[in-house]
Amino acid sequence: MNADVHSLAGPYALDALPPDERAAFEAHLASCSTCQADVDEFRLTATRLGGAVAETPPPALKNKVLTEIRQTRQLPPPVVPIKRRGTPRRTWLVAAAALVVLGGAGGVTAVQVGNAQQADRERNAIAAVLAAPDSRTFHGTVRGGGTVTLVASTNQDAAVVVLDQLPAAPQGKDYQLWMVHDNRLVSAGVVEHGKPGRVVQIMDESVEGASAFGLTVEPEGGSQQPTTAPISEVPFQT
Repeated sequence: MNADVHSLAGPYALDALPPDERAAFEAHLASCSTCQADVDEFRLTATRLGGAVAETPPPALKNKVLTEIRQTRQLPPPVVPIKRRGTPRRTWLVAAAALVVLGGAGGVTAVQVGNAQQADRERNAIAAVLAAPDSRTFHGTVRGGGTVTLVASTNQDAAVVVLDQLPAAPQGKDYQLWMVHDNRLVSAGVVEHGKPGRVVQIMDESVEGASAFGLTVEPEGGSQQPTTAPISEVPFQT
């Protein structure tokens, strides 16, 4: 194995290696902590971005898309040389994020075109945070069940929260996200209608200067300040 073997972590995590290279890489992986960390990161990226909920598109949406296609001038695809090896690690992370976002695009089609555009913006924001070179990951648990994973980027001044195995919120209640700034909790968004299961959401608050993340149960629609004790607190340790 030469030094280029490290660049295979991305395609390995995406199941894109032929059998012979996969077997050789797995033999290398068993003793390479760097590649083990890379593979874990790529797979975690795919898991986070795969959290969208499927929704059946309305019949009118297909006609609207086809109309836009007929009216939009198509450019020829650029010719880009393909290199099998030596691909930078960060490039593969961006590629992994893009593949998962595009692969899940059909499952998050919105009821209206405006909602679809908003969903695209959110997916792009999530991908930007996950692929940021300075992104950091933090983990925690939710009292009553579930786990929290946070990915924060100072360069993007944003954070993505992943709530796994989250129980349904009580009737008439919502989960609300918070950032802690100077011992003060600032709202970072509401989890829509107490959504259970898996939630992948960009947080509506700056991460600059934030010391921790909090999750509370609030009246439906959220509160300006927490009305209950946090059911999850995750410090942003450096």
